[in-house]
Amino acid sequence: MIRYDTRGFGKTTTQDVEYSNRRDLLALLDHLDVDQAYVVGCSRGGQIAIDFTLELPERVAALIPVCAGLSGFEGEELLPEEQARVEEMQRVEELGDYETLAQLEAEYWVLGVSRTHDQVDPQILRRVTEMNRMGFTHINEGGKPIVLAPPAAERLDSIRVPTLVIITDLDESIVRTMADVMADHILGAQKLVITDSAHVPNIEHPDVFNRVLLAFLQLFQ
Repeated sequence: MIRYDTRGFGKTTTQDVEYSNRRDLLALLDHLDVDQAYVVGCSRGGQIAIDFTLELPERVAALIPVCAGLSGFEGEELLPEEQARVEEMQRVEELGDYETLAQLEAEYWVLGVSRTHDQVDPQILRRVTEMNRMGFTHINEGGKPIVLAPPAAERLDSIRVPTLVIITDLDESIVRTMADVMADHILGAQKLVITDSAHVPNIEHPDVFNRVLLAFLQLFQ
């Protein structure tokens, strides 16, 4: 397994330059002499995985977007309770209170809008909060990602690699809609729903996540 931090996240810094997340992944695979990979990404990582597959399909043996974003997706509104939470996070960000923002974002993405703290392992919440804190250390580094054009939402039907779309029952409503769009428009895509989880099923239910992921990948062994 190869895992890495994209620019401006985790322990990876960036200069104030334009860059392509897709080409960064390509450079990493080239550096490691990996001709093809099973490309798995959660959330923003899932969006990068989809975009990478569209730009460099010959390097992808299978695609597994998890609670993924979808570049170019429009036309969907948040539920009122979700919108209220997002507006609160935006207000805190404008104040520059990144410590509070790290906590609020973790609660939004780990708890979802329907669960309380006592329904989730507190260690998971602490872990995601710390991941957010680490990300905010790069807030002033700059850097401008080069977006995929045309975006993925306009050409999902051109993806021809085996695809497993993983989503949860408690994730944000727009993320769940995007998963439906992926499953409906990627030829031959399978969709699997992990229950009792919000945006990070790989962290919240790793045993379940690993089991379904490996079962899918074993189809190509």
